[in-house]
Amino acid sequence: MLGRQRPSERGSTEILATFGNGLFVSTNAGNTFTSAALPSGPSGAWDRLAVDHAHSQPDIAYAFGAVGNVPYLWSRNGGTWKKITSLPTIDPNNPLDWTGLVRLVRKSDSKYS
Repeated sequence: MLGRQRPSERGSTEILATFGNGLFVSTNAGNTFTSAALPSGPSGAWDRLAVDHAHSQPDIAYAFGAVGNVPYLWSRNGGTWKKITSLPTIDPNNPLDWTGLVRLVRKSDSKYS
C-alpha cells in the first residue's frame, strides 16, 4: 500500500491509498476506506499504482498507474479525478522510467491542475 495524507479545511485528514485493485480514500484517520473511481482505467489489475498530494497545494492530488508498458495518469483538484492523456510509454519495472513520469508531472503541476 502506498498512501499520502493531507489536512483538510475542516481539520480532518484525507488519506489516499493504493492497492493492486485500485485507489481508496479515508476521511476518518484510516478507520474505513472507500473506493475512488479513476475514469478510463484498465479493466484488470495494476502492475503499479501510486498516489500523491501536491505539497504546495494539498487539494491537488495525482494518481499514477501502469499496466504492462502503458502508463495512466490522473489529477484531482479538490473534486473529481480527471485522466491526463498523451503520456510516453514506460517500463513499469524500470524505476528510471517511472521516476521520469513523476518528474514530467511535477514540472507541469499548473498544466494538469
